Amino acid sequence: CCCLFFPASTQESVFKSASTIDDFSFNDFLPSASNPAARKDLFVLFYMPWCGYCKQVLPVWDRLADQLHGEIQVAKVNLEGNQQIQHRFRRKIKGYPTMLLFNEGKMYVYTGTRDIKELKEFARGGWKSVPKEQTSAIPRDPTTLNIVEYAVELLEDFLTGTLDGYQGIWNSYPQEFTAAVITSFSLGASFGFLVKIAIDSMFVPRRKIKKA
Repeated sequence: CCCLFFPASTQESVFKSASTIDDFSFNDFLPSASNPAARKDLFVLFYMPWCGYCKQVLPVWDRLADQLHGEIQVAKVNLEGNQQIQHRFRRKIKGYPTMLLFNEGKMYVYTGTRDIKELKEFARGGWKSVPKEQTSAIPRDPTTLNIVEYAVELLEDFLTGTLDGYQGIWNSYPQEFTAAVITSFSLGASFGFLVKIAIDSMFVPRRKIKKA
């Protein structure tokens, strides 16, 4: 009788930890027409290495990735060294850690506990019950914005940060509200320019005509 011995790696399944995403690889994980290989859903943990809560959840996140392997993409982003990602999702990342699930062009904020069972339930469809105010379209890659689009982003940041009284309108109609504000600024500037021309024409001293 002979006994066969196999290496431990062939007897036990290899632990699959969460994928690490950075500024250069983030778009590769998002499903799109140009990237059909990416899976439908992507669940991402955004963290800072100095954050105590983040240190506690990272092992749980790796276990989640292992249990959802082959079903849902589970990844993590260290925001300390990835400024483009931090800027891109600045309106959703209000603290650390932040967990977002990406599905068909939209992202959903996870606000539950750090329990792995609850995390799995959310990833497997619980995100569908997320309130509208915690759901939004995936923002564009900042490196693809032209100067006008970037200026509009800066204006939107200003509006969301200062016009708290209009927050309800902003949440419901962000594009229309931004367009209205831009139009108001443009009309105001144009009107001011016309008024200046009119005033200048009224008060410009006339040249005296010399008599022969």
